[in-house]
Amino acid sequence: MLAELLVGDNLHVCLDRIVREGSLLPNIALAQKQAEEALDIAPLQALISLMERLQSEKGLTAETATAYFERWGLAQEQDIAFLRLGFEKYFGGDHVCVLHILVPRYEAILRSIFEAVGTATYRSRRTLAGAEFEPLGGFLNKPEVKGVLRDDLRTYIGLVLAEQHGWNLRNRIAHGLVRREECTALQSTTVFHLLLLLTLFTTTGEDEEE
Repeated sequence: MLAELLVGDNLHVCLDRIVREGSLLPNIALAQKQAEEALDIAPLQALISLMERLQSEKGLTAETATAYFERWGLAQEQDIAFLRLGFEKYFGGDHVCVLHILVPRYEAILRSIFEAVGTATYRSRRTLAGAEFEPLGGFLNKPEVKGVLRDDLRTYIGLVLAEQHGWNLRNRIAHGLVRREECTALQSTTVFHLLLLLTLFTTTGEDEEE
């Protein structure tokens, strides 16, 4: 399967195939039963091999990865700057920095895509007047979001970033709870994969999965 994803010389075409390859998502039913351990399974391990081969065979670098997102067209200029820095750290093996840069940026880009089509990312405060940021877990369960994201992809995002029975990277990074030894190539590559999956959205505001 890995070899089929890498056929041809064009890096962007290979990345497009990876974005659309459903077998690279973890077994969500198993993940829900076995929590953290279930995320550390073959599809995610295969992503590391794919990234290594994309580097050695297709010329994947921080610059070419950044160019892929520039071509996509939905990442803002400030997003691109953070993506470039995160990719530089990724290819330099600094997974602590990768996660602390790319996890917040992933959430920012995801929210901006939905904001652009009118989905609220804030909620009314329960005790005070005004609004507050919608937690990522709650945001993923909004009807507008559930109507766009496939269930397996939405669950994948939640388990990696927002669910207590998963890696919960978004919340654990935000609160300084992630230990250095937990910042691994597997986690960094998984976040890279989540970023790639964002490119399923098009400039027309429609999700190409549909």
